[in-house]
Order: sequence, then structure tokens, then C-alpha cells
Amino acid sequence: MARFFYILLVMAILNEASKKELLKTSEDSGFCVRNRYLTRNRAQIKNSGLRFDMDYEVDSTSIQKIPGGISFLVKSIFEDVPFLKGSIVLLTSGSLHVNFDEIHPLFPRFRSPYDDILNSESLHEVPDDSVKVKPNQVIWTYGKQKYELNFSPITIQGYYDETLTLKVNSHSMMNFDRYRSRDADLKPASQVKDTSSPIKILDSAGVYLEKGGELAYFDDLWSETFIDFVDNKKRGPSSVAMDFAFVDATDVYGLPEHADHISLKDTVDDEPYRIYNIDYTEHAVDTRQSLYGNIPFMLSRSSKKIAGGVFWFNPSETYVDISTSNKEKLTHWISESGVIDFFLIVSETPMNVVETYTMLTGPPQLPPQFALGYHQCRWNYISQEDLLDVSSGFETNNLPMDVIWLDIEYTPERQYFMWDHNTFPDPIGMQNTLDTQNRKLVTIIDPHIKRSDKYSVHCEAEDLDLYVKNEDGEDFVGLCWPGRSSWLDFTKKDAQEYWAEHYSLERFPGSTNNTYIWNDMNEPSVFTGPEGTMPKTSLHGDVEHRDVHNLYGLLMMMSTHRGLLERSGNTERPFVLTRSFFAGVQKYGAIWTGDNTAKWEYLEYSIPMCLSVALGGVSMCGADIGGFFGDPEPELLVRWYQLAAFLPFFRGHSSIESKRREPWLSGEPYLSQIRQSLRLRYAMLPYWYTLFFQYHRNGTPVIRPMFLEFPMDKKTAKIDNQFLLGPSIMVAAVIQAGQEKVEIYLPEGKWYDYHTYSQVDYGEIYYEVQENWVPAFLRGGHIVPRQDRERNSSVLKYLDPFTLIVALDENEEAAGNLYIDDTKTHNYQSGEFLYAEMKFKDQKLKYEVANAMELENQIEKIVIVGMQKTPQHVLIENKHGATAAEFSMKENAVVIKLSEVQVNEHWVLTIN
Repeated sequence: MARFFYILLVMAILNEASKKELLKTSEDSGFCVRNRYLTRNRAQIKNSGLRFDMDYEVDSTSIQKIPGGISFLVKSIFEDVPFLKGSIVLLTSGSLHVNFDEIHPLFPRFRSPYDDILNSESLHEVPDDSVKVKPNQVIWTYGKQKYELNFSPITIQGYYDETLTLKVNSHSMMNFDRYRSRDADLKPASQVKDTSSPIKILDSAGVYLEKGGELAYFDDLWSETFIDFVDNKKRGPSSVAMDFAFVDATDVYGLPEHADHISLKDTVDDEPYRIYNIDYTEHAVDTRQSLYGNIPFMLSRSSKKIAGGVFWFNPSETYVDISTSNKEKLTHWISESGVIDFFLIVSETPMNVVETYTMLTGPPQLPPQFALGYHQCRWNYISQEDLLDVSSGFETNNLPMDVIWLDIEYTPERQYFMWDHNTFPDPIGMQNTLDTQNRKLVTIIDPHIKRSDKYSVHCEAEDLDLYVKNEDGEDFVGLCWPGRSSWLDFTKKDAQEYWAEHYSLERFPGSTNNTYIWNDMNEPSVFTGPEGTMPKTSLHGDVEHRDVHNLYGLLMMMSTHRGLLERSGNTERPFVLTRSFFAGVQKYGAIWTGDNTAKWEYLEYSIPMCLSVALGGVSMCGADIGGFFGDPEPELLVRWYQLAAFLPFFRGHSSIESKRREPWLSGEPYLSQIRQSLRLRYAMLPYWYTLFFQYHRNGTPVIRPMFLEFPMDKKTAKIDNQFLLGPSIMVAAVIQAGQEKVEIYLPEGKWYDYHTYSQVDYGEIYYEVQENWVPAFLRGGHIVPRQDRERNSSVLKYLDPFTLIVALDENEEAAGNLYIDDTKTHNYQSGEFLYAEMKFKDQKLKYEVANAMELENQIEKIVIVGMQKTPQHVLIENKHGATAAEFSMKENAVVIKLSEVQVNEHWVLTIN
């Protein structure tokens, strides 16, 4: 233990190879080795006469109708007595929910908390007449979706519009390790005298065939050792597995979070994708190793436009293998414990699949608008004076900023919900000063609780018995930033309530209603634990940590979100950032890609990382601008700001060991270039906010990989150095020092340079790199709302007039939307918002308000890009009547100036 702790403490100076040795591979995880081996050697194993629970069938006499589907029992084809219970239900969203569990387990199998993760509004079952039970098959039909369950062996097929899209267990990789007593174990291979007759065993974990054909034990069934850590598996092997085949798929995507390309790689002869939340400090790129958070969701792209999706609803350690053959992508999902619980989605396009999944685990939070502005952070601003000097520096240098952050040093000895009054003597006065500058404060709150008799949070948690236990039933104790620490058991409702209560102004003295929260180190990170996290043998009540590990950060964040809601009397929208996450995190706030490094490749990989997270339902994603570790050269820092202005979560952050890098410290010309990126972001806030409302309402991702908008264009399938912001703006990155040109692919259609409005040919182009911006393009057929007045916070822009950028397509048409509310409360849920629809057709721009609220803003300017002829006359018709509007031709656009045109009224603009 001591040796491992020492290694962790000096991890920051170790080379990458050494750090990788601290993390498991698939070869270090016995449950993965067994399942991979058994599925790849089925023929040998069957010929040996050994029995394994790898062939399953429905007990047709057990089928019962339930709303939307059936329940039934399952048995091995070698046994007459069923040992699994199953249910399959089709939901009105078009997703099929499948579950298998033990009938009489020695210990209860853990099932993920549906109420915390799933959206009850997306769980409505289809009508009974959509389900047809036949002698050897059940068929679900709802709209264009159809699913078939075949009984022997168990297989499921998913069809969209009669086209086979998904197959389940078509390669017989389903496996369910039943809990068993240790005395039921098999005898060593040397004692197996006769292999001519089948040997009945209680699960598939007992034996395997060595290459020479000799029977032998797996030696990891009841205990495993990694470095100095022993994992005592008192309940024995408990893995579950299933295969999913995406038919006619060219690519599969998802499985965030990995520092990998967006199109997932084949893995059969290499490392599978690992799903296990860990603090991988200074993580590598181009890797399938796990990072801080994980979402076990995958979707496909096919040449037939249709798409399939799989949500594997299991929070234990999981590996996913991918292979390509016979025009399909075969995936093999292996989890250490829990039950088999998954959702299938088949739909018309990949976008439909993502929206369905997102709303199944959503709906996403509509963030307060300030969260879409710029955030300034560092580990650490060391004092109240330091923080206020930084905030004033943004004012002095005319730089917009909405939020400033405090890392762990604001606390006394890392005791959270407290302030170090030596360095922060007046936190409320400090925040009042920030409030005069229209800025918010975010403070970090980590999950480790310092074990000190003088720390009330610890004393109360101990008295209330709220801590995770070790395998002997005592409070789990490990080392983290405060020293000896314990961790709340967030699977307990009492612990969730206790944590939420601490965000009240009374329990967190020095906080205000403008204090928001950052949950870090919540994988959980434990310096003295295996792989720097909590031992799997730790206990959450009767549940082992191995069963719930990937849920820990989500449950902590959910409790924090609840606390901020209750602080405001459920009126204001919280803002919470988390490092660790699981499916459904989009309901509670934002994530970032973790502790990256000041190198060009980390700028490059921030794009596919955030795009993959967006496919997993979480659009509020960003990366630390400039890199957390190290010191970026000025060109890299500027390019990072320029790209990050087009990613949802826009935060500069750096390590305590890095040089200070507030924008003005770079000097000119870099300061002006960074200022231009910040100004661009703030001008686009109306478009950002509209996109997030549509995301909140429909699950439509805010940032999108190219294939999602253009699924039939095969050239977009693997592109991940460019992306779309909503449907209207395409962005490409500058990812090399001194880069002079960027190779870009623009799908068929009309495109315009966002910065100059000049038309750009579609297809493969080389864009000449500019110092002041990264390549960005307006997509013809779309209207983008902006607010172009320069302000230093989003609050100051609230009453500003709007500009509409109208980018015409080949038919000289365009459409778009504008959403406005009070930016911070839940009043929009009772109808207090504006939602306008804009359409340009036949030389007329119609602006219609579908839902209105009282607003004073005006629309002062319309910029029309792509008109084929110069206008002679422009007429605006609104409640004041019909009047001529002033217009001019400026470079590549028609600029129309308006007066007394309100944002919350109908009007029509006619061009002659």
C-alpha cells in the first residue's frame, strides 16, 4: 500500500508509460478475460462436453402479458429448471427495454436506480395490441418500429421500416454468471477423470480450455490481485454479457468518455473500450482506456440512413469489444456484476436515435444563460484580493466574463462548506463586489470528507452512519487532499438529503444565491486505492462498490443539484459542473474533459471527446482552455480560445504548477485575438440559448458530428476535426503550430464564411488559416440570431437589440428560431418565454411569435447573405404599419436597418 501511495503522489512527474502501469487492462480483469475466452472458443468448449450457461431459451410455458410486452422465465438449454426471469417492454418512444435477473440469487443482484437516471415521461408502454405472442416468437410493432423475440436460442431483432437494423445475441455471447457458494466450485483439472460426459456447473466461470486442450481453472473467481491490491470476491464471479450486432453499419459511435476518435475502432485483437470511472492524471490520447466519466451508449451509422442504438444500463466495470464482418458491426458488452438490463433503439436516422436516448435519460437541463458565457478558473486563486484583482483585470482589459472559480485552496485544510478566513476574510463582501460586475462565483466541493473531530460535516456524517463502509463493515478510510478521509454513501437517500442540505445559506456560511458548485474528484478519487479509486469490496449497505462504482459521481452531482434547487425554493436553475458522470447526467448540469495537457494533440482530441459526450446526451461539455497541466505557447492558447468559443462549456483553467495565464498576460497581439474570440462568443449567445432550449425540449444535441447532420454522406462518417454548432454553423479546428491551411469538407449545399460572408464552394477545400479566427461557415438555409453590442457579461446583454443573419440556400430560402426567457428561473415552464419562428421565402422574411412574453428588446438589423440580386426597395410591415427600411450592400451581404421593430411581435419584411 505504501509503495502504491508513493507512486500516486509523484504521478505528476512520472512518464506516461509508468502512469499506464497503474491502470488495469482487460488482461488484468478476470471477468473480461473469461467472457472473451469463452465466446471465442465456443466450438472447442462444446466439443469438450463441458456445460456452460451460454445458450439460453425462453420457457414458453411461463410467458405472461404485461403492459407493453411480456414477462417470462429463462433456462439453459442443458437444464429443465429456469434460473433467470426476464421482461421485455416496448415504449412509445420506440425503444425496447430488456431485462434479465436471477430468480433466486444467493445475494440480490444490483439494479440501477431508475428514478434517478431514467425519464419517467419516456417510459410509457405501447398499447397491448402492439404485442403479438406466437408459439415460438413475440413480435412488437409500433409505427415503423418492429422487434422480434425468438425463443430458442434467445435472440432479438430490431427493424425500422421493415429493414433489419439491430440483432441481439445473434452470436450467442449472452452470459449470466449465477451467484454460487464457494463449496460448489469445480475440482482442479487434474482431478477431472472423464470428460466424455457433460459436467454440470453452476455458471460459466469455472473452467476453460488451454490452447493444448487441457482443462484448467481460471484463478480469479474468488480473488484477484493488481499491484499491491487484493480484491476479495466474497460473492464469487457475477459477470453478465451480451452481443449486439448493428446490421449494415459502416461505423459505430458513442461510449464516452475516451480520448479517442469519434468513429470507434475495432478491438478484437487489441484492448476493448473500458467503462470504469477513474482519475487518469495527464491521460493519454488515442486510447480506449477509461477516463473520469462514462455513458454506456452506442449508436450506428449505415449506408441505408437508418440507425440503431444500445443503452447498456449497468454501472459496474464494463468492457466493449467491436469487430467488423459480414456488413455488420458486432459488439460484445461484458460487465463485472449486476443484471442484464438494456434498451434498444431503431429509428430513421442517427439523429433520431440520439434524441430518443437523450430524452430516455433526460430531459436535459436548460442552463442559466450565464453558464454559456466565459468562465475563468485556476488552481488556485489564493486569496480574496487575488480573485477580485482577476475580475477587475477583465474589466480593465475590456474582456467579457460571467463566472470566476475557486479551487480547493479557499477552504481551511480542504474542509468543504467552510472558508479559510485568513485568505478569504469576507466571502459575502467579495461576492457582492462580483455582483456589481454582474459575475457569479463557482466554488469546488469534493466528496472526500476530512476525518477530524473539529469538522462538523464529518462528525454529523459519522453519527448519522452515512459513510461508505470497508469490507469489514467499518467506515471506509482513504487518503485524498485533506489527508485521512471518508466518503458519503450517495446510494442512501439520507446521505443525499444530508449533502443537499449543506448548500443552504445556513449550512454553507459565506455562500450566497450567486454561489454555484463544482464537484471534482468524484470518481471517487482515492489516493490509496486501487487505480486511485475506491476498492470494489467497499460496501454501500448490502451492495458492493463493484456494483455501483460508475454511479458515484452522478449521485453526488444529483444531490448537489438538489441542494441548489432547494436553496432558491425551487425557483432558480442550478449550475453544477462534475468531473465524473454516468448516463442521465444531462439532467443535472455540465461536464468537462478533465485534466488535459497544454499540447496541440489535446486541443485536437477535445473535439471528438465533446462530440462523443454530446452523442451520449450531454451537450454541456468543454475542455480546459490552454490545457490544465503545463504552459501553452501563445499560439496554442489563442487557437484554443478560438475553438473553445464554439464549444458549449467555455472555461479557461490551469494547474497550480502552471504559469498564470489570464488573457492579458499574453500581451499583444494575443490579447486582442483572445478578446475577439470572447466577443464572438457573447455575440452568439442568443443562438446558443435557442439551441439549448431545443436540446432541453427535444434532446437534439447542441454540438453535432458531421455524420449526424449528413448521415447519407459517407465522407462525413469519420470526420472529427470539424463539427456543427446546431444545424447552422460548421466549425473546423486549427490543430497544428504554424498551420497555413486547413483541409475541410463541406457537404453539398450553400456555404458562407462566417467571418466574411463570402460564398465557399462545397466539397473538399483548403481554407487559408487566419490569425484572428478558426474556420467557421454559415450553412445556407438557416437564420442565426445574434446580439452584436459589446458587453462584459451576459447580464448586460439582456436588453440589447438583436441582429438576424439570414444565410440563403440554393432556392433563396432560410429558416430559424429565437428563444428568450428571464435567463435564470423556472418560470419558462409555466409559459413565460418567447419562441419565434423565422422563415425567408419568395423574397419575404416572416417573423412569427409562437409564444410571447413582455420584452423591450428590438430587432435592429438583418443581414442577408447569398442574395442573387441587389434589392431596390425593402418594406417592413408590423403593428405600426408598412414603412420603408434603410438598407445597404456591405461586401458579401445585404444589411437592413430597422427601427421600432419589437422582438415579441409579428412582422414581415419584403424585398423588391
